[in-house]
Amino acid sequence: MIDKGRLLGSLGLIPLLLLGVSAAWGASFDCSKAQSYAEKQICAVPELSYADDQLSQVYDAARRWTGNSDAFRAFVKQNWQKREACKDTPCLKAWYVDSFYHYNRIANDKSMGMKPFVTGISSGIMFRLKDDPYNSGLKFLYRHQDRTLEFGLFFDQMDIAAYCRDEKEQYTRLGFIFGDITHDETGFPHTLSEYAIGQHDFDGDGVDEVVFAVRTTDEKNGNAFAVYVYRVRDGKHWLVCNENVLGNPRIEVKADKIRVNRNLHGLYYEWTFKDGTFKDTGSY
Repeated sequence: MIDKGRLLGSLGLIPLLLLGVSAAWGASFDCSKAQSYAEKQICAVPELSYADDQLSQVYDAARRWTGNSDAFRAFVKQNWQKREACKDTPCLKAWYVDSFYHYNRIANDKSMGMKPFVTGISSGIMFRLKDDPYNSGLKFLYRHQDRTLEFGLFFDQMDIAAYCRDEKEQYTRLGFIFGDITHDETGFPHTLSEYAIGQHDFDGDGVDEVVFAVRTTDEKNGNAFAVYVYRVRDGKHWLVCNENVLGNPRIEVKADKIRVNRNLHGLYYEWTFKDGTFKDTGSY
């Protein structure tokens, strides 16, 4: 069982709410547009501004984890109404402590997450473009030994852009395009697409590659998928993709292989990493 006090205390939220903060923190929303009592207090009280900023990060993680499901949105609405009912600062402080606990629990509860469409990758996270109205995108922390890199996806005008940010905060745009998929290329993004990022060692050198995956379910144009594999040590990357999958495509990553069953007469798409590249070893 999760100890709420220990969890929030270790994250610094309870001490700061009870004892105050010395630095100025900004709320997660535009304070010039604050209307309700709760919103005005959040902007006026530094402890609440800090709590709001921290809660927004945990909320984003919970929203991505659940895919912004109907149940999650219903909880958010009900919880927001509790905040708006507060008439004093102690009530708001208690609301933030409680909300932080609940959103953090949701973000880390596997039973509440979207059913993953990629299996075999480590620490995979996913999101849907249609559930991301504020374009916060998808961020993934790649970890290997003493290295921690941030990889992400976000909507950039006409396509989904991929990037890497290293330990020195150096930002690199990766040359990937995610969108409508054919047997050998991808195009403009589809609002029904689901995206995932994770890591897996395909080449057997003991260092994981980064896996970017997308699947699109479209009754008119067919169900399709694409996987980009990015090798961290030299920046090389490979794309495997195809279409005409019956039902929702599920991508299986195992050892040196990427496999997707077509759900038709035992046929499947498959690629095996060999001699420095992914070779087609499927039966379709």
